[in-house]
Amino acid sequence: MATVTTIPVNIAADAAEHVRQLGMQPQFETMLERLREIIPGIRAIDVSLEYPPDYVDDPVILLTTHQPRPPAVGDPTRSAWRSWMISTFSPDILKHFVRLPFYISAIQKAFP
Repeated sequence: MATVTTIPVNIAADAAEHVRQLGMQPQFETMLERLREIIPGIRAIDVSLEYPPDYVDDPVILLTTHQPRPPAVGDPTRSAWRSWMISTFSPDILKHFVRLPFYISAIQKAFP
């Protein structure tokens, strides 16, 4: 596991309000902390409120992680995140949160 560091966490106002309305602030904070722990070299986390294209389902909280591309094929943090989420939270909580990794290239790392 990576050492927990201070990284920027940018939370859109509507996303913060949605988390508050859901009453899931403690779970949300736990998720942010876990992302910091399991992703080596994480640079930032952006949190937004996203609506499905059909507007039939409720909006979801999108956690976009800005991170280095894994050296091998596949991202081991995906399965670590998924397993942890399933073992930690009920489906009633899981349905409100989605993670999207955004991989930073070598050029982006050199020029922040």
